[in-house]
Amino acid sequence: MKMNVEEYLENVFRFSLLPKQERVDLAEEIRSHLLDKTEHLTQSGIPKELAIIAALKDCGKPEHLRRQITREIYGVASFWILVLTGFCTALFALFAITLPSFPLYSPSLMLCFAIGVTFLTKTRKPRDRASIAISLFPFLIAYFLSHFGHNLWPIRNLVLPGLPDSLWDGLGYLVLVTLGVGLYSWTRNIWSLTFPFLFSSAISLWPIVRQLATYMLSLFFAHPTLLLTPSPFAYPNSILLLSVLSRSAFLALLVLTVRTVRVETKEKDGVHLLH
Repeated sequence: MKMNVEEYLENVFRFSLLPKQERVDLAEEIRSHLLDKTEHLTQSGIPKELAIIAALKDCGKPEHLRRQITREIYGVASFWILVLTGFCTALFALFAITLPSFPLYSPSLMLCFAIGVTFLTKTRKPRDRASIAISLFPFLIAYFLSHFGHNLWPIRNLVLPGLPDSLWDGLGYLVLVTLGVGLYSWTRNIWSLTFPFLFSSAISLWPIVRQLATYMLSLFFAHPTLLLTPSPFAYPNSILLLSVLSRSAFLALLVLTVRTVRVETKEKDGVHLLH
C-alpha cells in the first residue's frame, strides 16, 4: 500500500510513548530529511511519486524506525515497555481476582512493577532509573515483613500511612516526604519525587477498586451472593480514601514547592549571568 510522508510519520510515532513536543521535534527532523531526499531524487529525473516511495523505503519500515528511536531514547524499545507493562497489569488483574495465598502472588507487587515499567518513559538517565528501584525497596521490605512476620502493621504504616493523626502514620508521611525529596535531590527529576507517593497510593487504592467493581456487578446482576457485597465507600475504606487524598495533598504541595524553587533558582542564575 502506498504511503505518503505524513502517514509514514504517524505510523513511526504511534505507540512510541514519547511526549508530544518530542514527537513534534523528531517528526520535523525526519520530515525534513525525507523532503530533501525526495527533492534530490526528483532533480535526478525520477517522478515525484516514485521519489517519495524511494525516500520512505530508504528510511526503513515505520516500526523499525520507531524501535530504533525509542531504543536510543529510553534504552529499550517502546514495544517492550508496552509488553512488560501489559504483562504485569495482566498478572495484577489475575492475582486481584483470584488472590492466591502464596505471598509472592501479590497484586500489589504486580501493580508496582507495572507502574515502575511505565515510569521508564519518564526517566532517561541511569540515576533516574535507579530511583525507581530505590523508591520500591521500602514497599518490598514492608510487604515481606508483613507476610512472613507477625504483628507488623506499624511497619506497613511507614509506607502506607493513614490519616496523619497517630505517631506511626505521621512517621509514614515523614518517610514518604524524605524519600521523595531525597530522590529528587539526587536525580533532579521531578518524577522521582512522585514515585513513593504514587506507589503508596496505588497499593492502597486497588482493593477498593476491586470491591467497587464487585459492588457494581452486584447492582447490575442482582445476584444473591453478590448482593451481600458491602459498599466500597463504607468504613474502613472511607478512612483509607481520605488517607490517599491526604497523601495526594502532600505530594501536590511538594511538587508545587519544588517547581517554585526551581523557577526562583533559574531567575537568580539569569540575574547573575547578566551581571
